[in-house]
Amino acid sequence: MRGWFLFLLLIAILFRFLFLGSNPAGVFHDEAEKGYSAYSVLKIGGTLDFATQTPVFHRMPLFVNVWGSTTSMIYQYAATPFIAIGGLNAWTLRLPAAVVGTITVVLVFFLARALTGDARVGLWAMGLLACAPWHIVFSRWAQQGIFVPLLVSGALILLVPVVSPQRHRGTENNN
Repeated sequence: MRGWFLFLLLIAILFRFLFLGSNPAGVFHDEAEKGYSAYSVLKIGGTLDFATQTPVFHRMPLFVNVWGSTTSMIYQYAATPFIAIGGLNAWTLRLPAAVVGTITVVLVFFLARALTGDARVGLWAMGLLACAPWHIVFSRWAQQGIFVPLLVSGALILLVPVVSPQRHRGTENNN
């Protein structure tokens, strides 16, 4: 089982990290915004809002207004340390998504195993997510959407022991 786990983890890593800076080619405008905001947080401790005629500085915001749309800053804050270490480029900008995507693949193994009690089911779930095209794309694109599967998987893993029937064994009322 351990060998299969490591094999699937290697597959997930290869699909998410191989040619990360060049595939997809270029940087989408949404990714560029994430990089600019993360770089701004790194260099000046906040972001500039250009939606008004006079730019407004926001120190360490939770949300940022981008082209008339307000989005969270979760991705920008995740990217900031990578940009600080590796500079501002496509690879470091996409690196948080690849890391989060890989961690999610591992969490899905533990979630499926916790739900079923069977490591083989966990391996199947891990393998399916490791090779799922939608998850690979999101893991290679600098967007905050990749955090949703991570946070949901993590929350469900924490919830399983709370609602598990085994937890309540022996507490039935036998009236």
